[in-house]
Amino acid sequence: MDQIRQLLFQRLENVGIGADSVSGLMRNVANCLHIDGNMSLAEINRRLRHLGWEDGQLDYHTYQLMVAWIEDQAAAESSDHLGLTSNAAGRISGALA
Repeated sequence: MDQIRQLLFQRLENVGIGADSVSGLMRNVANCLHIDGNMSLAEINRRLRHLGWEDGQLDYHTYQLMVAWIEDQAAAESSDHLGLTSNAAGRISGALA
């Protein structure tokens, strides 16, 4: 996944989006996908322009890298949450035994 991250950041830098702005752009794209998981790239770019991302127009390949990165981050957060939940459950069942 690190290669995807590096390639994504490089592509974003090539269109003028600095490392300090990447998280905001990713959050906006993730929000678009949360609203409609089947939203077209053209619609996402339209929404990004509306939000002020004039330089943040995504091409198809950058968009695909971003979706892969967002999905990976969501899966990692989900597994972290489940890990905390199972640890808490183990402590509770141990205390009841």
